[in-house]
Amino acid sequence: MNLSLRLTLAATGMAVIGLTGAKLLGQADTKGKAATQGKAATQSKAPADAKAAPATSGKPTAGEVFKNVTTPTLKVLSPDDFILTMGLIADNLGLDCADCHPGAGSDKVDWVIDTPQKKTARKMIEMVGAINKTNFAGVQMVTCWTCHHGRDIPATTVALDSVYSNPNSERDDIVKPQAGQSATAILDKYIAAMGGAQRLAAITSYVATGKSV
Repeated sequence: MNLSLRLTLAATGMAVIGLTGAKLLGQADTKGKAATQGKAATQSKAPADAKAAPATSGKPTAGEVFKNVTTPTLKVLSPDDFILTMGLIADNLGLDCADCHPGAGSDKVDWVIDTPQKKTARKMIEMVGAINKTNFAGVQMVTCWTCHHGRDIPATTVALDSVYSNPNSERDDIVKPQAGQSATAILDKYIAAMGGAQRLAAITSYVATGKSV
């Protein structure tokens, strides 16, 4: 069994498990630090304001799918990567989607309007892109987090209690290889636990119901 088929079967099994006990969570119109709920609500609504992608385009970009995505660095991303990037930007600055998009988290959201915050964000995104292109051959070494660290306005000085306390606890963004089981072995065990490849392959459809809270 090749890895692609293993992944397909494993995904089927996980989908069945998830749907069996799924509850659809609604989102309140909150603006604080409930980032998980805020992003889930706003991201789920994003496609509603999307433009239809050109029928001839095999891989549409964010600039083609969404309205008013003009930043060169962002408009070339795939729609999925664009949505993920929006979530990262919000987290990196300690903000919520509604801080830039009026009404985010509600049915009155306006994704298209150019707010002062959006205009500033565009400038900052291009600044980061230019830094990476000029100094790191285009590799994403500098991000919003590099300076902001969850703050709207980055700190420019080090507090004395930090200077004379324990060393900085931050770690490099490098995941070192770890000894362990191969992906194939892990997937084979999972498929076997779900009843075997034959059982999972027989599943052609499923229906789930939920309750919005």
